[in-house]
Amino acid sequence: MILINGCSFTALQNQWPEYFPLEHNNIAQGGSSNDYIFFTTMKELQKRDYTSCIVVWRFTTRIMMTTANNQLVNILPSTPIPQCNGDDYLDKDISGTEIEQALERFKRDYYLFFHNEELQQEKLQAYQHAISSACKNAIHFTVDDIVGAKDSTGHPTAETSKKFANHIMEKYFNE
Repeated sequence: MILINGCSFTALQNQWPEYFPLEHNNIAQGGSSNDYIFFTTMKELQKRDYTSCIVVWRFTTRIMMTTANNQLVNILPSTPIPQCNGDDYLDKDISGTEIEQALERFKRDYYLFFHNEELQQEKLQAYQHAISSACKNAIHFTVDDIVGAKDSTGHPTAETSKKFANHIMEKYFNE
């Protein structure tokens, strides 16, 4: 069994995993940050023994936060904070809306004062190394590796996705 993870380029309908013929478990989720992709991949690798792992990494501008309820929240610079659960762990009086407002303030300050592309690239390399250590046949791509036509939403077309799936098969699985 092969583990697959990534963002919408891997999660949505007509994306490359639909055309990947080997048995796989696709845990990709649209809007995922590299942090989220890393944590969910490592969590899944601890649950089950996979023969291979294919990860398609996202741009480094997305980040992830964890709430007191251990809700993983992907934060993107240009989109609103997704709906959050209230805090039933530390303070039951804190609502999801209050958490969303706090994350919105964090997002503004993070991208204004703290985001650093160089550090994000170093973190990505550490994530790749950790996954490669956890799964002996780890294969890493970025969304930029999926080359070809895009649809109106900026995602690869079905034809581009088929070509990418074939590329993976030919290069890594000799088929």
